[in-house]
Amino acid sequence: MIVKNDKFFGFYLCDQWQHLQKPIRVNDNSHICLIFSYNMTDSLQNRYFRLKTMYTPNILVNKVLDYDVIQQVKLILYVQDTPLQSQPGERSFTATTTITVNIKDIDNRPPWFQPCTKVTVGSAKICLSLGYRGRVNLTEKQDGALQLQPGPVYARDGDRSRNEEISYKIVRGNEDNIFQIDENSGNISMLKPPDIAGPISLLVLAFQLLNRDQFATTSVTIDVMKKSRNPPRFEKERYEGYVYSNSGPENMVLRDKMSNRPFRVRARDEDFASGINPDIKYEVQYSSYVNITTDGFILLKKAVRTDAFALQLRAVDVSTGESGTAALSVNVLPPVGIQSQDESYRAGDMALLGFVMAALLVLCLIVIGYLISRVKKGNSDAFKLSEVSIFPSKLSESSSECPLCKRTDD
Repeated sequence: MIVKNDKFFGFYLCDQWQHLQKPIRVNDNSHICLIFSYNMTDSLQNRYFRLKTMYTPNILVNKVLDYDVIQQVKLILYVQDTPLQSQPGERSFTATTTITVNIKDIDNRPPWFQPCTKVTVGSAKICLSLGYRGRVNLTEKQDGALQLQPGPVYARDGDRSRNEEISYKIVRGNEDNIFQIDENSGNISMLKPPDIAGPISLLVLAFQLLNRDQFATTSVTIDVMKKSRNPPRFEKERYEGYVYSNSGPENMVLRDKMSNRPFRVRARDEDFASGINPDIKYEVQYSSYVNITTDGFILLKKAVRTDAFALQLRAVDVSTGESGTAALSVNVLPPVGIQSQDESYRAGDMALLGFVMAALLVLCLIVIGYLISRVKKGNSDAFKLSEVSIFPSKLSESSSECPLCKRTDD
């Protein structure tokens, strides 16, 4: 290849290659001195390529190329017909050319199940998947594709630019032929209802149609559960709790202001006669201040720096995945022994009211006692007056009936 001024060359180079298939050569009858560098857009010169020697313009790969990192490299090749250390006044002729190297992605990675976590081991890249999980009811056949977590079974080619077609197959765990998988989409559906409760572990294979040596496997766990008719429900939709501003981690949220009784929530499940489902797990959502125990007690994770905060409580039946929620508002109280201004006014008003009521009660007792004494005295006087009035009338009656009195009068 003769390099002429401003001539443009382009060719392809596969990633992971250590040398070019056909080196570029510059031929001239005069002395040759080559200086090789990248264009100005590449800050790290000679990072991926180099010349074999100053006088042998074979372009060699200086570093393993990764298609995920770089897809194209532009090189500028300089040539002159005199040595670099030329004599003063010696005439020199130069030429330049631009070389564009396009990186091609080779088929060196298997399918990657999604989502996955990328891990680099040396120069190799691996994508780790944690598998999939789903739920079905005992003795029931679900129509359509099963809903799985964290999503449907899906794998893509690890070589992102190639995007080879992927096919799927269940290779283990489906001995009873309860499930089937779509070879093209990877969706899993049911052929018949399961008759035994418990987990069913499937091993799913994903492979390239054109290169079956490129394959990967993942696990799909299907939990077969007894059907639930009622989800967990909290006893109330909204709760209110209290905590002191000087409370630290592991302190409990309180039930009310007047006592130190801890706040506690309970969720009932009507599928159980007692309402207590041993598979219920409690969770806290939308708050970083508290945790909840398995028994429903709320514990602080850190000191609270606000007047109040709100959160959502969630009760989950881990055997069925059903859940219920409730809202909790937590009010922050001043430390024990220190009252806020509003609370001191209320306490003073209550004390004054108690004093007034006590005085009124004493006054009422005095008045009642006085009235009782007057009533008693009035009753005794009335009795004496009645006796005095009755005596003369009795005396006159007795004298009129006496015969001796009549004789005397005669």
